[in-house]
Amino acid sequence: MSVGDPSPGTSALEQVTALLEGSLLLSEEGVWFHEGERFTHTNIIELFNRSICWDDASDRFVVRVKSSQATFQIEDTAIFVKRIFDNNSPWVVELSNSTSAPLVPSNLRVGASNQVYLLVAVPICSHGTITCPARLSRSAHQQLLSYTLDQDALKVDGQRIIPALIQRGDYGRTAR
Repeated sequence: MSVGDPSPGTSALEQVTALLEGSLLLSEEGVWFHEGERFTHTNIIELFNRSICWDDASDRFVVRVKSSQATFQIEDTAIFVKRIFDNNSPWVVELSNSTSAPLVPSNLRVGASNQVYLLVAVPICSHGTITCPARLSRSAHQQLLSYTLDQDALKVDGQRIIPALIQRGDYGRTAR
């Protein structure tokens, strides 16, 4: 049996996941591709987004469905901020993996291309979480920009904040 071949007795969904090994790409805009073709089926897109976790053994993000998993290429980040809920304090964000998280102003980061990120906790496949940057979607980015105070500062959840530049050290385990 070669890498990516499903083992006997696995479900059809697990078999498909294993067969996708090495052929998946998550674009910088959060769009899934298989062998260069864009995913179009909403339920599959949502399943893959929900199934992203950090795999300690391979030291990378994977799509894990039940006991099968597939690695994928990432153009920027594995998790995205879909929208910001700014009507209550603390602000909350909806993430692409169908979870929500508080928008902690000190966790905002800016990348080299002025893209905005939020440091969030993402599941480790075995257990625990890892902190990683989640890129703001275009709509979330535009929403956040409506809170610009000046060239460098934003007013986020009542706080004046100057987002820090993203650093390699912005990744790390937060719990085990």
